[in-house]
Amino acid sequence: MSSDLDAFSAAVARFELVEAPLDWEPEAEERCRRSLEETGLLLVGETHGVAELPGIVLAFARRLGTRGLALEWSPALRPLVERFLAGGALVEPGTANFWSGDGRITAGHFALLRELRPAPLVLFSEEIGPTDWSGRDYAMAKRLLADWDGASPTLVVTGSLHAALEPHRHGWPLGYHLVQRFPGLASVRLRVLSGAISNLGVERVGADEPPPGSSLRLYIESGGLVLDLPVATPAQVPTLPGA
Repeated sequence: MSSDLDAFSAAVARFELVEAPLDWEPEAEERCRRSLEETGLLLVGETHGVAELPGIVLAFARRLGTRGLALEWSPALRPLVERFLAGGALVEPGTANFWSGDGRITAGHFALLRELRPAPLVLFSEEIGPTDWSGRDYAMAKRLLADWDGASPTLVVTGSLHAALEPHRHGWPLGYHLVQRFPGLASVRLRVLSGAISNLGVERVGADEPPPGSSLRLYIESGGLVLDLPVATPAQVPTLPGA
């Protein structure tokens, strides 16, 4: 095992997964439950590289009783994940996607997988295919629908722009394609109010300080589901030296 993989494996072992103390607005929670009941899916639009994300996903899974998990990871990572869940060590993944450092893959994600042992687990970010933004999201939607069992309540965790239910400046997102198939689908948007993330390096986001009185809260704003995270901290991501 390379020293870089050793370091990331150590970070996974150290990660303390704690269910996030989420404040659920009743109407927002009901919309999440209705999405799962009507479609089997709930989109969680996240900000890559946030250390708090796995605890937030754990809170959703436990509160809503979901069994499945879909991640914006390459399907080529499945052998690595399956070996890890079987109690084996992390091995060289054989795909550059693992080492991208963009925050989609973090130590906390592996701790979350170990805790939830999701069934099904869907990895839907294609490495080969269209290179334009809309084309890639369409390919992700196809992969997700092909590999999901179509019945198990499943959280779909992906970047916020991909989780949007309507087209935007980047193109036609994953969420748009899914909601055409499942009109009752809901999407949660994580809004980071302050702090820093790990996305191709550590990057400051939001305000210098969280707004007074802010809390980790799920609510409805302008008709959409919003989850406020007052302070984000950078996640531990697998990166090669010099990256």
